Amino acid sequence: MYGLLVFVVVLLTATLIALIVGIVLYVRRITQAVREIGEALAEVRKHVIPLSEDVRYVLVNTDGLVSSARTTVETVNRVAESAERLVEGKTITDVAGKVVASSRSTVVTVLEGVKEALKAFKAAKPEPEQPPAPADEGDAENSGE
Repeated sequence: MYGLLVFVVVLLTATLIALIVGIVLYVRRITQAVREIGEALAEVRKHVIPLSEDVRYVLVNTDGLVSSARTTVETVNRVAESAERLVEGKTITDVAGKVVASSRSTVVTVLEGVKEALKAFKAAKPEPEQPPAPADEGDAENSGE
């Protein structure tokens, strides 16, 4: 029986040693996997941080970009409206109407000035002197005799 007891103790010891070796190898693999996960996370962090800074920069500047785009669209709209008015002739008609109204006013003023000048010349023009009344013809014949 003593031999059996030694056999069981040796068997338990071998099992215990195998178990300890298994646990050590298992812990080692877990440690290695955790280390690889840490390295992968460090690599991801190394790429994510600049990317997040770029995203933050884009988000900060998005407001400026939207405002700039809105201003550009409004400018293009005004240019398109001006071009449309030119095509329809409204602008040309408006300008021509203003020019004609201005010219008409100027021509009327000039004509009024000319009219007043003519009146002034007529008023200032000396009346022609009347030639002396012709003498009777009988008097001239009598005087020559």
